[in-house]
Amino acid sequence: MVDEIRQAAELILNSKNLVAFAGAGLSQESGIPTFRGDEGIWKQYLPIIFGNPAGLFSAFVFSPGKFREFVLAAVGAFVSAEPNAGHQALALLSRSGFLKNVITQNIDDLEQRAGVKDVIQLHGNIYRMRCISCKQTWMVDRGQMVKILDELKGTDTRADLIALGKKYLKCPKCGGWSRPDIVLFGESIDREDYYRAAEMARSCDLMLVLGTSGVVYPAAMIPNYGRKAGAKIIEVNPEATELSRRSDLIIRAGSAVTLPRIIDEMQKIRPGIFQLESK
Repeated sequence: MVDEIRQAAELILNSKNLVAFAGAGLSQESGIPTFRGDEGIWKQYLPIIFGNPAGLFSAFVFSPGKFREFVLAAVGAFVSAEPNAGHQALALLSRSGFLKNVITQNIDDLEQRAGVKDVIQLHGNIYRMRCISCKQTWMVDRGQMVKILDELKGTDTRADLIALGKKYLKCPKCGGWSRPDIVLFGESIDREDYYRAAEMARSCDLMLVLGTSGVVYPAAMIPNYGRKAGAKIIEVNPEATELSRRSDLIIRAGSAVTLPRIIDEMQKIRPGIFQLESK
């Protein structure tokens, strides 16, 4: 792994336009469970029900207790998570000008909280609400989200859930019902965000692919855009993925371990490169 770390450091130092493409594995290292895999949320809650709007509404109507459990399990992990060493390394690369953008499939805010300057969230943001009627969006801070979850724990019936919704989920503009602005199964990702991500991929000369299985489309096409445009691909993932065979360099470890080591190696190759960051 030592040789791979050095190769990655040299590639980043020589790149002109570095972009990162992140998946659930990056957030998992902060304690956010993946939705897929043996330990994923979909093992406990069927995605055919809890992964799409119609199924969620059905669960709300007929199984309010199960609906409450799902929201507490799915959202609770997000509000308690903190940026890990991988996020911090991305932020350092961003602030120092090496990293131009992070394109992420994650719906948390960990890249932003770590200090990454430019983040495209293809699947939305759990802290952004969207009115179902007028499409107005607004942000909810972590403190308010914690408060909502605490009150949700005290609900027993569908009537309790409706009362809680009226308290927190009404649009401030038109009074309509709102929902988290995230992409569920059967829904389309924001076209403008996707086009921007695709253009970032096509213009980069090096892409870090971090903790993604490469099976969720159309997001999984992003590394391919970079590859076809001539960019080199560095995959950082403990396991082989659909993207491995198209990667130029593969590091079989998690981002929280790998990225700080790459940062250290960059400083060995070019001492003082991050000196301004420590002042």
